[in-house]
Amino acid sequence: MRDWIETEFDQRTREKANGELRVLFLDGHSAHKTLKVIDFCRERGIILMAFPPHTTHALQRESCSQAA
Repeated sequence: MRDWIETEFDQRTREKANGELRVLFLDGHSAHKTLKVIDFCRERGIILMAFPPHTTHALQRESCSQAA
């Protein structure tokens, strides 16, 4: 997960954020919330927000409507 955040999310959003904080929404899977991921995001101004377990389908409406 840290690799994806570093190579995709951070690189693609850093310049547009222009020093402002960024928010990354994750599903509730515990593998996404490791100490390495949390430290990496904290150092780079990325706020991690996790959906409660088993609620992504209901709370992440935009993705669901595009897939339908």
